[in-house]
Amino acid sequence: MRTYDTETGAYKGSLYAGPEVAQVAGAVDTHLGISAFVLPTKEHIIFREEMQLGKVLMYRYTPN
Repeated sequence: MRTYDTETGAYKGSLYAGPEVAQVAGAVDTHLGISAFVLPTKEHIIFREEMQLGKVLMYRYTPN
């Protein structure tokens, strides 16, 4: 999953599925398939619903 700066549109990096799901991520089959939240600790939580593989992946990211 690629990430971009919301103000400039510049590419910031990518998030990848981890070993918990054998590094396998399928296609997002719905326009509501990604939800993202920023916690007060600045940690980002991203939920990615994948109907193709029947799972919801949760990514945790803390910027430097």
